[in-house]
This record gives sequence, structure tokens and C-alpha cells, in this order.
Amino acid sequence: MARAGGIPGFDGEVAPQIAFLEGRHADRRTLARASRLARRWNADPEQVLIRCGWVSQGTYYRALAAHLGLAFSGLQDARLDESALAGTPETSIAAADLVPVIDAGGNKCLALAPRGAGLRALIAMSARPDAGAHLRQRLVITTPAHLADLAIAQRGEELSAHACGNLLKTAPECSAASGLTLAQKLGLAGAALALAAGLALYPLMTLAGLNVVLAGIFACVGASRAGAALAVLEEVRAAAREAASLGERDLPVYTLLVPLFREAAVLPHLVAALQALDYPKAKLDIKLILEAEDLDTRKAAARLALPGCFHIIVVPPSQPQTKPKALNFALAFARGSLVAIYDAEDRPDPGQLRRAAAAFANGGETLACVQGRLGFYNAGRNWLTRQFAIEYCALFDALLPALHALRLPIPLGGTSNHFRRDILEEVGGWDPHNVTEDADLGFRLARRGYHVASLNSQTLEEACERLPQWLGQRTRWLKGWIQTYFVHMRQPLRALHELGPLGFAALNILIGGMVLSALVHPLFVALIGAKLVSGALAADPASLGGWWLAALNVWNLTIGYAAAMLLAWIGLGIAGRRGLRRALVWMPFYWLLISLAAYRALWDYARRPFHWEKTEHGAPRFRLAGAQRLFWRNGRLAE
Repeated sequence: MARAGGIPGFDGEVAPQIAFLEGRHADRRTLARASRLARRWNADPEQVLIRCGWVSQGTYYRALAAHLGLAFSGLQDARLDESALAGTPETSIAAADLVPVIDAGGNKCLALAPRGAGLRALIAMSARPDAGAHLRQRLVITTPAHLADLAIAQRGEELSAHACGNLLKTAPECSAASGLTLAQKLGLAGAALALAAGLALYPLMTLAGLNVVLAGIFACVGASRAGAALAVLEEVRAAAREAASLGERDLPVYTLLVPLFREAAVLPHLVAALQALDYPKAKLDIKLILEAEDLDTRKAAARLALPGCFHIIVVPPSQPQTKPKALNFALAFARGSLVAIYDAEDRPDPGQLRRAAAAFANGGETLACVQGRLGFYNAGRNWLTRQFAIEYCALFDALLPALHALRLPIPLGGTSNHFRRDILEEVGGWDPHNVTEDADLGFRLARRGYHVASLNSQTLEEACERLPQWLGQRTRWLKGWIQTYFVHMRQPLRALHELGPLGFAALNILIGGMVLSALVHPLFVALIGAKLVSGALAADPASLGGWWLAALNVWNLTIGYAAAMLLAWIGLGIAGRRGLRRALVWMPFYWLLISLAAYRALWDYARRPFHWEKTEHGAPRFRLAGAQRLFWRNGRLAE
């Protein structure tokens, strides 16, 4: 037989890995089409057939077993052969295609779900006259899904322990699990005592000094926004020089991790959005990650006719019950060299995976992650969603691209992160105890010598339309930023050495400074408001209410608002959301809501630092038809 496209035994029509399906399970036209796509994509023909949904995984492997004269097993009554697996890491078992098992009758055998080169070798071996009896004694055929289910059923506790404790075990200084260090507790207690003593002994001087210090921090945050507004202009020009796209044969296998909890209502919309991605289906490995207790979402997923590129992973109960723990658990089952994260309500640009793959191919060995740009499909619903959309444009279309241009650490967003899997595993994955695992991971990557790039491709999300929903989500975000700041400031000199002066400044301004500025913002507003009402702006300079201190606060607020509005103005222009610019005038009031969330976050951090406050999705006025009619141009929503 001739060879074509690197597929051994290809006869120009139907590849031998799928030829035995002809007649009963698939017609020759479908098999020939799968074989042609396999050659075009540089993929395995059986994966084309299964992942495109033309033949189910179960049908294929049952037919393969019959073709080879081997038994097929769903492994329902089997158990892992622990004696043969002694010393094998649970993560290796999760990803294996061949696992030693003991069947219901106590017989030891090898459960095999062959694919790729292993499948070709098995078919070739079975053709030898002396191989049949030997193979029948040793092998049973099963599906990859059955192997994964067996690994979870038998090693779920160990996999959960790895997901929860790997970072704490390998790099305890990077884990939020241990909370504040003794030095940090003593430092905070000492600062509180010093402040109390100052207020008791020299109240006016202490308040004035505290005012100046906080004003300085607020000014640094404002200056960083102004600097970002200038830097992003160069990044916009650089983004126009997008990396050359990869040919379909060169595209890698891509794993999408999609953690879901109480998302039954939006699941069909999510599946439709992921199926719309423009990427070879044979190279897509989509993991829908469900919690064992979430029966509604599990039932909703079971009702969907999911094609073979989807795989449902059920995470066993364990604490903490957080998104990063679920991601770590599912990462052990990933097949791709690239990994992306999406949330339940996401609607990614269909070309995003291709753009990300090209960015990695051209980004050098230290490029560990690319961050997609986030926006909202319901930005115009009400005042709150408009302000939220403005904030997102300032962050993802202006600030993060500016940090990319300056090669500074980027605090990642919680979705549309794309990683090199080997680097992600090298740095320990996500911190399951950090409720903003994304921001933490961005700085951890920077400390290990890697960098993050901003990807000129948008993913649309659902903005919170109700204040309680928004407040809960923002409280969790700010609590996670508090966690992230204290984790990375456990050893300040080491952080300075690993991040460099500018990176260290970014940590203190973007993470610590942003939280602190949210806490002090209402105090400045109240102080200035009180002075205006009392007419004391021109009081005696020697007093606490002196004009110089009031002028400093007014100047700080003015510059802070102006810098933030400038950054948002630029971001709205880049994102094509110029119609929202008229709503910028309301930004100071939105900041007061952020301040409320910051105080809630501080209280929540003290009481329950690892609690994950769930954001409910599925806005009642949003309809699937609207999402599916989204029109994309150059990675952006075209309005």
C-alpha cells in the first residue's frame, strides 16, 4: 500500500485504522472524508472520525475489538492492578492509554484504548499469524473515557489530594494555604500598634502623616494608569503586526478546560460556542469539569449529544471546592501541548485558538501564557453593566497590553488564558487556595523567568446585571488580590530579585496599591466633601484641615480620575466601544461600589479566606440566538 500524509497503510481512499467500520458503522464516503482530513490536518483518522462526531467513541472501540478478535470491556466491574502500578503517580495513570487491571473474575489483563502510533502498531501486530492467542490472553479493548472514569473511581482521592496539595508540597512559599507568615502578622500588628500610639499621642500629626502616605500610594496607582495609557499606544501598533498563522498540519493538540458549577442553564449555549471554534476537531480536547454534588449540571450534560472532542470529568468532593482545584484535577487528563481556560458564559472569537497557537509558535521559549481580551455581550443592559464594560476595556484592551509592551508581569484574567502545558505543570499549576488563581499565576510565572503576552482576540462574557451578583463577584476578586499580594510579599527581597525593580513595583502598585486605593478612596472623598461643606478648604495651614493637605487630596483625586478615564477612553476606542465613552462621567460612583466590595473582601479574608463566592450566570434577557449571531472581525466583535 502507498503512504500519504504520514499515515502508514493509507490506500488513497480509506485508512486502515478505520476501514473495518465500513458497512455496519459508517459508509465509505464518510470514512474517505475522515482519511482525507487526517492527511490535511496531520491527525489520526480515528480521532477525526470520533472527534467530528461521525462515529461515537464507544462504537469505534467496540468495532475495533471485534476486528482484532479481542474482548471489549466498559471496566464497570474492573479494578486497577495495584501491584503492577506500585509507585506509579496518579497523574500518569490518569493520562495513560494502557492500564493493568483485574477483571470481575480476578483475571489480570491490560486495558487498552489505543490511538495514533499505538493503534497502528496494534493493527499491524494483530495481522501476524502467531499474535492472536497471545493478544487475547493479555489485552482487552476499552475507551479512553472508560479508562479516565476508572482512574477517577479508583484514584480519585489521590488525584484530588494532588490537585489540592501539589503546590503546597513542592513550593509552599507560593501557596496561599498557609495564610500570613509570622513576620507578616508581626508587621501588621506592629503597624496597627504604631498607628494607635500615634493617634493617642499626636492625633493631628499622625492623621496628617497617614493622609500623605495614603495619598502617595493613590498617586502611584494614578501614575501607573497614566503611564499605561502612553505605553498602550505602541502596543496597538505592534498588535497590527500579528504573528503569521500556522498551517493546519502544524497546529498542536489543544486542551480546553471548562470548569462548571451550577451551570445547567447555560451549558447548551457554552457547547454551541465551543463547537463554533475554528480549529481542527481532531486536535481539540475539551474537558467539561463538573462537581460530583452538582447533579443538575451533570444531568444537563448527559442529555446533550456531545461529539467525541468533549470529555466530561467529574471531580470528587474535597476541600477547598474552588475553580483552581477543579482545573488542577482535570489537567492530569489533558492531551494537548497547549491548554486554554474558558468559563461557562464565554463566547470566544472563533479564531482565538489559531491566533494563540501562532503566538506561541513565534513567541520564544519564555512565553508561557497568552491572555485573550475580555468583553461583554450584554454591556448595554443597564448602568452597572456599562460601568463594568468600561472597566474591562480599560483593563484588557489598554492596561494589560501596556504591561505586555513593557514586559512587566501581567495579572491574568480568569478566562481565555492560554498556556504551554509543560510550563504550567512546571510551576505547579493553579493555587487551589487562592480565589483569584489567575492573578497569582501571572506573577508566579514572572518569578520563574517566564512572560505573558496579550492576545489580540476577544472573548465575550456575561456582565453581572444585578448589584448583589456583582458585589459577590468583586468581593471574591479583591479577596484573591489580597491573598496574592501577601503570598508574593512573604519574602520581599526574594520577590524583588526574581521580578526585578519594575516587576516588583508592578506587584505593589497593581495588586497591593489597587486594593489599598479602593479602601482609601471613600475616605478621601468624604474628607474633601466635609471640607467643601464646612468651607474649611482655606483653613490654617498648620491645622489638619490646612489648605495644602486638602489641595493634595483634591489633586490626587483629580489626577486619579483623569488617568483612569484616559486609560478607559483609549481602551474603549481599541475595543470599538466608543458609544460607552459618554458613561465615563459616572466612573467615580462606580469606584465607590468597588470600595464597598474591598471592605467586604477584607472582612471575608479575615473570616473565610478560601471561600469561593459563586457568580450565577444566565441573565434572563440573554438568548442563545443573540450569542450565535455574533459577528467577529479580526478577533473582535464587530458592532
